[in-house]
Amino acid sequence: MDYLTSMRALMLQLGFTFTVFFSQYCCGQNAHTNTPTYNGPAEEVLNYFNNAIGGQSEVYNGVVYTLWPSATKGTFYFQDKNSLTPSTIKYNGTWYKNIPVLYDIYHDQMVSAADDRLFVLIPENLQEVYLNGHHFINIGPSSSAGLVQGYYDEMYDGPSQVLVKRAKAIEELVIPPQTPETWYVDKVQVFIKKGNNYTHISSRNALLRLFSDKRKELEQYLNDNKLDYTANPENTIARAALYYDQLNH
Repeated sequence: MDYLTSMRALMLQLGFTFTVFFSQYCCGQNAHTNTPTYNGPAEEVLNYFNNAIGGQSEVYNGVVYTLWPSATKGTFYFQDKNSLTPSTIKYNGTWYKNIPVLYDIYHDQMVSAADDRLFVLIPENLQEVYLNGHHFINIGPSSSAGLVQGYYDEMYDGPSQVLVKRAKAIEELVIPPQTPETWYVDKVQVFIKKGNNYTHISSRNALLRLFSDKRKELEQYLNDNKLDYTANPENTIARAALYYDQLNH
């Protein structure tokens, strides 16, 4: 920890300025924030910092994690990828690049690796994760009303913020002739922030009801852009929230 403190002091001496630019896009089949970008000096210092501290970083201090096996269909992991992906994380207020991350959705745990062991990133210290083109934020116990504690996929970051809670359900099936199968099935809940509260959106009507003051304009926008709630609810909700904010600002 003394080494880490000295490294932070060195960063300050170098006049480190770290600006993160969050960009959103709402197109195609998905709408979510991209990986943050950095200015030139910040990129150089951040790389130097990550390379210098190596395994001594405060990031590498979670409990040991055991990889869960796949089912007949699916895994416990985000996008069913049971391998670690280089990611950008914000840990104790510090940004780290190229941290290997695996998201166990079923247990709502962000997992990393050091040497030859897997470990759980301590959730109390982990604020944000950019993983596989998605931006996950950690909602704590003192968050606004309407959300349980855990990691949420931020699809749109604006006044009408859109968050997706991803989960896995276990389904035990018997396929003729009496062959048992286990499926890990994706489950999602989408929330929109309105004022200080988050509202669960479970249908197109619920979406339009939340934005009832602009219902006519939103219905026209969804129709004109062929946004099908049933086919892609996450993208439809994110696009609608963005358009609603544009109408109001």
